[in-house]
Amino acid sequence: MSKKHATFVLVVFWVLAGSLYISATVRQKSHLNLSATAGGQYPYLTYARGIAETGLLNHVGDRNRMPLYPALLSIVYDSDWDRFAQKATWMGITLSVAVLVGIGVLAHVVLPRLPATALTLAVAFGVFLDKASFVQAEHLFYGLFFLSWWLAVGLLKKPGFVRGAATGVTLALSYLTKASALPLLVSLIVFLVIKIAVPLSRKSVAPEGEPISEHIRPRTKPLLSAIAVLVCFVIVVFPYIRENKARFGRYFYNVNSEFFMWCDTWSQAKDFADTYHISSQYPNLPPERIPSPGNYLASHSTGECLVRLGTGLTAMGRMIVRSSYGYYLLGTLACCLVVAVPRAGRLRETQADTWFVVIFCAATLLAYLLAYAWYVQVAYGDRFVRSLIAPAMCAVLSGMVWFSRETEEKSQVVGMLALRSRLPAVLIVLILADGLRQALTSIHKLTPEFVSFYYNESLELQRAGDLGESGKGLAGVIRLDPNFAPAYLSLGMNHLVTGQAEKAVELLTEAVRLAPENADAHNSLGSAFAQAGRFQQAIRSFKRAVDLDPDFATAWFNLGGSYCQTGDIEDAVRVLEPLKSVSPMLHDRLASLIAEHQRPGRDP
Repeated sequence: MSKKHATFVLVVFWVLAGSLYISATVRQKSHLNLSATAGGQYPYLTYARGIAETGLLNHVGDRNRMPLYPALLSIVYDSDWDRFAQKATWMGITLSVAVLVGIGVLAHVVLPRLPATALTLAVAFGVFLDKASFVQAEHLFYGLFFLSWWLAVGLLKKPGFVRGAATGVTLALSYLTKASALPLLVSLIVFLVIKIAVPLSRKSVAPEGEPISEHIRPRTKPLLSAIAVLVCFVIVVFPYIRENKARFGRYFYNVNSEFFMWCDTWSQAKDFADTYHISSQYPNLPPERIPSPGNYLASHSTGECLVRLGTGLTAMGRMIVRSSYGYYLLGTLACCLVVAVPRAGRLRETQADTWFVVIFCAATLLAYLLAYAWYVQVAYGDRFVRSLIAPAMCAVLSGMVWFSRETEEKSQVVGMLALRSRLPAVLIVLILADGLRQALTSIHKLTPEFVSFYYNESLELQRAGDLGESGKGLAGVIRLDPNFAPAYLSLGMNHLVTGQAEKAVELLTEAVRLAPENADAHNSLGSAFAQAGRFQQAIRSFKRAVDLDPDFATAWFNLGGSYCQTGDIEDAVRVLEPLKSVSPMLHDRLASLIAEHQRPGRDP
């Protein structure tokens, strides 16, 4: 095949693959992204709204999410919330496509055509696809993180001031998207320092006949690179970290790394955040009461810490092997081993600089895995692990190319590669086939975790008093899972609070049907009946609630109140005895209500 025809085939291939990805994201938007509370979008949207209304440097945010992505969203801000959410969704889809194009271009710079294609497809259909239509910072971060990693590897191979400056800027943008970019910066600086120190410690004087300047100059490049990385990083992030220092007393303040990582559960972390308002101020507490590494290690044994790490690693292992990107990564690793094992002798030819880069990649990935394993106990999910897929696959594919290079050079037929070199093509076929499967079926296969997270996000808004947005979210949960009883219960209470009694009855009746042993559902249905003036039905619901939970004080009080409304004072009085044992306060309130209904001349 001529070069012209090969280029044409490649263009057609990417047009078809891109069309498949885009059509799947659009379908996902209409089937899964049903409201602003789905998939953790709401905090980013509110952050963007704050930036649009008050300015980037004036809006504090929650110090959990970083400002770069919300700043981009603020470009399409609209005072009409629903319209803004729609614009932000389309912007998210567009951005994910743009980031994928960037990853594809970078992959083709780093790798030959077939491995680069396999990497790009794996990221598209394994990492991006199932979240592509949601307003989240992950897609932007994954792209910037991969670029930062590639620049860091290049800088270690060939240090230089300009490369260091570019790496520092990219790391800064990554950090302003997700704070988890910071360990990569630390790892890079550590390895640059090692690169500076090790040669000088082994040879402190120039060899005989070699000018001192020639001996020192190569060792100054890593130093200049490290300085360039740090200076450019600080210049870019300074406005943000300066505000951190002014408001919170710490330059790199982030509630996740500062506090949440040192809690045992999400509920513990959330209680601490809600109690001390850590998004707006540093907690005014004695140091021993603030979650921190020192306090955690002081209150937990080494064994407990190891168990937490082991549990986290196991959880992440399950996430990886159950996911498409896990299959892609393991398949790539298997292909690399097929190529590498017969040619293991080539390792003896590896230069020290190459081993240095390999150690950097392995150490950095291991550090991230351990950090994520530690944190997954607090915030379960694989969004952090996904950031490592592109760098890990790129490293494995680079190894496969390196091991197979000699075989390709010895090939006597132009354009024909040995069997080992065709393995990337096999990967491409498998990934594309799986991507097609996902594009056609994945949007109809909901995970319980997604539904639960969607519900919890909507519930948080309900508790915060945003009944309109929480109602949209709860309705979306019901559309996704018509058998999810808690959503009917919560949405019914939304309508009850807003005085829509008959709609509340309809929803709460369904909640009772789906969860007949839920005392809270029966009590809420009784309240809806009472609000609608249907007191006999309310009494039956309240009776069922106290039968299921004899200590349910509110249901007992509601039962007594409904008896009063129907003029059945004797039955209301009989409720006083069981109510007194579970809530003396509600007992007194019901007694007063009964006395009021017993006054002469009062209509029942």
